[in-house]
Amino acid sequence: MKYCPNCGEALADEVSFCPECGTAVPSSEVTAAPAQATPAQAAPAEGSFNSEAAPEAKHAKKRSKVGPVIAIVLAVLLAACAVLYFTGLWKKLLPASRLKLGLGEKALVDRGLDELFSDDNRILTNTETKLSAELSVDLETDGGLFSEATYIKSLLDELKIGIDVDVSEGGSNMKLGAVYKGNPVLDATVTNEDGKIGFYVPQLDANYYTLTSEKFIEAFSDGEAPANGLDISFEPIDEAEYRREVNDLLKIIAGISTKENTEITKGFDAHLFDIKTTTKVDKYVITPKEEEIVNVINELADYLEKDGSKFGKGIAKLYEIVLAETSAYASASEDDEPLSENVFDYMREHAAEAAKDVVEANVSIEIYMIGNDVVSHRVHSDDGDLIVDAREENSVTRFYVSFVDDYGDTNVVTGTYDESDRSKAALNMRVLPGDSDEPTADLDIVFDLTKLNKLGLCPLNGSLKVADEEAAVFKVVENGEALDCSFRIIIPEEDADDVKGITVNASVKEGEGVQAPSGVTPTDLSDKSNEEIQEIIYTMTERLGDVLSGQLFGSMF
Repeated sequence: MKYCPNCGEALADEVSFCPECGTAVPSSEVTAAPAQATPAQAAPAEGSFNSEAAPEAKHAKKRSKVGPVIAIVLAVLLAACAVLYFTGLWKKLLPASRLKLGLGEKALVDRGLDELFSDDNRILTNTETKLSAELSVDLETDGGLFSEATYIKSLLDELKIGIDVDVSEGGSNMKLGAVYKGNPVLDATVTNEDGKIGFYVPQLDANYYTLTSEKFIEAFSDGEAPANGLDISFEPIDEAEYRREVNDLLKIIAGISTKENTEITKGFDAHLFDIKTTTKVDKYVITPKEEEIVNVINELADYLEKDGSKFGKGIAKLYEIVLAETSAYASASEDDEPLSENVFDYMREHAAEAAKDVVEANVSIEIYMIGNDVVSHRVHSDDGDLIVDAREENSVTRFYVSFVDDYGDTNVVTGTYDESDRSKAALNMRVLPGDSDEPTADLDIVFDLTKLNKLGLCPLNGSLKVADEEAAVFKVVENGEALDCSFRIIIPEEDADDVKGITVNASVKEGEGVQAPSGVTPTDLSDKSNEEIQEIIYTMTERLGDVLSGQLFGSMF
């Protein structure tokens, strides 16, 4: 048995360092226990030097400082890490790396989701699933008393169209109704339940018809119906699922940035908010390679194809509609190869082609950060056909998108959003012909996001100019629990006869729901031939004109 010359701890013979104080203990060290230290020896006066200590002990103490220093350093590091973590200071000390970029991007998306789902001003609603609207049409005319326009205007002034929508049960049921001078003219119920579409128009046919969506498409398409049908329905938004999927997709898209293709410049002087001044930023320039783009597209396709992806289901439904409409034309054309049956297979098949186009256009992504905040996103190509610029100053977000279409026209979209004053959200879209800076079309919209109603709709107003002439004006104003909307189309002077404009008015409010027709036994057309289904629909269409003219004109005399 031997003992530590510094603290007296009993040690095993094979031990070289004291586990208690860290002092080195050579194998030649005295094995006898040291004498009990007196109080004066154990605690010398401040600044004093204990000359009674043995030379060997002094030497051992000198060599033993490494152990305590390591322990102290580790303790300080652990304490510092705890302070940094629990106070959040670690975010400000992150190096200019892709980790910091990823956290900044995630914070940006999370903030946007908070805006969408905030309890005070909810932009997306996951509770209200029913709405009701009433529409009317007004003709502005200066024609004579017996002019055709005046005659039509007298009819429209007494005609009201009602629309009720209910998506509360995972289906999408709708009821349409026309009332003239208080008398019902026509009503129709369209349902989408249990994988079948139903339609009931009693004025045209007393039967309530139902059939599968794929059968409906097959009957009216030269191509084949989608294999799994078209059960299109709207569902209430689940906030938790929405957030999870958005963040999952963000992680996949962020994979476009790799260590090899991302150039980082700290302290870059950038023109962000004022072209006359520069701002110090951390600049990230991402120039993806073909293989990296292909990998991201494939990962997106795999994720969206999963059964649990809400976005994937929506994309698949839209693709099936396109497929049903274009399959006949694509198969008939020698130049166009048939589209893939599955949208996600289509993504994978064309990933390499899309990646090649991006690389050939030398598309790059620039992201500027100040501290831990993303303040600017820029995407551009060398040929100038694509420019995207989104930037933030204080609480105001501005964005700019410019792209050249197939006709050589430049389409420019700009917008602003002020978090501190939500009423200042604005959008502008202009179409500039290739040989001029004068816009052929100019659309302006201003949103008042402070007054969202239960349906998640907000007041807005805007205008559309074509060749510098006002073509349309629209306005949505709050009226209690409803929103009153008006859309006015202005007829150009050279095209006007005695109609100067057309205004569509609508009042939208929370609805009570739509049910399938009660007391009527459905007639299932799913097993009928395409010709039989077409005959029923065409017969109803032919009768529609007779019913409307009889109800409208008959009520005038």
